[in-house]
Amino acid sequence: MVDLVLNGVTSTDSGFDGIDPQDISLVNIDNEAAGQTLFVCGYEQVSQTVNGDDMTTTFKAQLNNTGGAVYGVMAKVSILDDAYTLVEGDQLYFENIAANSTNTSLDTFTLRYNKALTFNPAKLNWNVTVVQADGNKLPAGWSNENIGWVWHKGKVSVNSGTYKVTASGADIWSLSDGFHFVHRELKGDGEIVAQINRLDKSHNWAKAGVMIRESNWTGSKNAFLLMTPKNGVTFQYRSTSSWTTKNNGLKSASMGTWLKLKRQGNEFIAYTSDDAVNWRKVGQQKIDMNQNVRIGLAVTSHNWFKKTTAEFDSVWVED
Repeated sequence: MVDLVLNGVTSTDSGFDGIDPQDISLVNIDNEAAGQTLFVCGYEQVSQTVNGDDMTTTFKAQLNNTGGAVYGVMAKVSILDDAYTLVEGDQLYFENIAANSTNTSLDTFTLRYNKALTFNPAKLNWNVTVVQADGNKLPAGWSNENIGWVWHKGKVSVNSGTYKVTASGADIWSLSDGFHFVHRELKGDGEIVAQINRLDKSHNWAKAGVMIRESNWTGSKNAFLLMTPKNGVTFQYRSTSSWTTKNNGLKSASMGTWLKLKRQGNEFIAYTSDDAVNWRKVGQQKIDMNQNVRIGLAVTSHNWFKKTTAEFDSVWVED
């Protein structure tokens, strides 16, 4: 996207209309690079509130793809004018982007500005990155492994963006864990979002969800927001290595629920949602973890000899 800036000039020529072509300059406002094919090109207002002189507006963004198909794209925004304050949502995720198409972000960002102003898209700069080129493969940097002792070796497949994770393992609980972990590195703050759409009932306490874990040690510190087949959703954590695991109680939830787990410093915050826009906080815990940790999807059958399968869609990590 470019802004056309016309610099006014004067002349004694009676036929001069006030604009000279050599005084027209083009200003790039989207940090576009040569060969770039992905551009944030528009906005969809989700909500708006007014408090005194302040207006707070939540948007989804629209991504224009002028090139070939890609599966997952992350766009990070920076604000170019102090008149606008980014309240939340500095990164947006776009999924399953067809060639030569326009796609709307799954999540939102929120701005606060004076109500006398009109929202000006030129005050936003977007850095757009492909994070998953192929919806049938794990993204670059992701891997999977069994954690602890398991009877059946776990596995993961990705098909059209759906992560299908099969696992066994006694549990993720108490002093040590047995499960399958699909993960990548996280350095410092960040979050993971996923929609869980399937968890086979190998046990009422089979577990599948999003996890941030200090290491692959079976007794590692971790924070885990999880779904069960019969007991709803809960946020559990182990704040001391090889020590007890605790949770903050059960919340009613059904398959199709969105899960989000966020790290801010040593605070770990868990949320659920029905639409990936309106989030409910379900737990928070301080855990002194290393700066570099693992973040991803965790599944256990809670049964030594049986396997379970979980399916996740719209999986993304922000860091």
